[in-house]
Amino acid sequence: MGLSASFTRSVLTVLVSGVSACSGDGSAKTTADASTTVGRDNAPEPPEDVCALLTLDDAKMLLPMAMTVEQEQPVNYPDNWISTCAYRGVATTYVELQIEGALSSAGLRAIDIEAGGHGDGPRTPVSGLGDRAAFYTSMGGLSVGLAVRRGNTLVDLGVNLAEQPPTEATLEPFVRLVFDRLHSMT
Repeated sequence: MGLSASFTRSVLTVLVSGVSACSGDGSAKTTADASTTVGRDNAPEPPEDVCALLTLDDAKMLLPMAMTVEQEQPVNYPDNWISTCAYRGVATTYVELQIEGALSSAGLRAIDIEAGGHGDGPRTPVSGLGDRAAFYTSMGGLSVGLAVRRGNTLVDLGVNLAEQPPTEATLEPFVRLVFDRLHSMT
């Protein structure tokens, strides 16, 4: 997670959008299916306060040394939006919550790809959380996360450089909580 992951997501979004615009048939190898309707009329709205979806107390359960909360400037693209909250600890330790909403079929493909996991380590598919989900690791397991797509929305919760990186089972209830809180805001 962090700046490089956010940058990677931004590049991925632009690339998927560009490929969709150029390919003609818009085909991409994802699990996004026809049952998810995408368009501006039914697109999810970005949360006004993404940090309210996971409180500092919640974040401290994943990273006890989390001390500050920082909502990053939301990013809007033609095909999706991204809202991020970082819960920073000591040095480069942090929890990052990223919410993305698809505004078009290209945006849906982009968040579906991200729901397959990212990072330089193993990606393990997870069932029962949404349309597509994966637990992923980076930096030899020092950075872990759980990315879940439900419909037009992606929730990506990652923890960087924790003394005891959380497991998939530890992250799952927090991702469910974020989706529940997100749903109650709409």
